[in-house]
Amino acid sequence: MLYSYDLFRELHRHMEWADASVWKAALAHDAAREDVPLRDLLHHVHMVQRTFLCLWTDRSPFPIMSRKAADCPRPHVVIHIVSCKL
Repeated sequence: MLYSYDLFRELHRHMEWADASVWKAALAHDAAREDVPLRDLLHHVHMVQRTFLCLWTDRSPFPIMSRKAADCPRPHVVIHIVSCKL
């Protein structure tokens, strides 16, 4: 089955919305911000998304993994820019 660019964009918009909802909820509560397993899970999801983005854009993911997330461009922003060019 072939996927259209419109479907790709729709799935990306949903992923962006879902990720933002999770982060907003987690950051809104002190207990969630201090929850180590939750923080580790969110970090893992973020790194997996960044790794796929790097592989998709033909860049090495390994230098990025050693940098702080705040210093890196957000995957959703880059994907949005690239998908608009499709």
